[in-house]
Amino acid sequence: MRISKSLIKNGISEEWQLTICGACMRDRNGTTTKNEHKKILRLCEKIGGEFSKALYRYLTDKSVTHDFISMEYLIPKDKIFDMKRRFYKEWVKTA
Repeated sequence: MRISKSLIKNGISEEWQLTICGACMRDRNGTTTKNEHKKILRLCEKIGGEFSKALYRYLTDKSVTHDFISMEYLIPKDKIFDMKRRFYKEWVKTA
């Protein structure tokens, strides 16, 4: 995972980014705790709304890019980045 400088500017430290990314990757592998899994699904639903499945896939599947998600789900790239930023901020807020 690459550390996002824009997320750092939004108050999400490198440590938080690694923690959240790790939880999302573990969720895809089925190795998260029940609480982490519920939190990821809840935040994807809350932040993503009608695009919650796209957000979940983007956050948990390291083989997809924002370009792929944009084309597959017909979502503007800036919307994807905005949802990711909001997901990370909400995760930290509810930690």
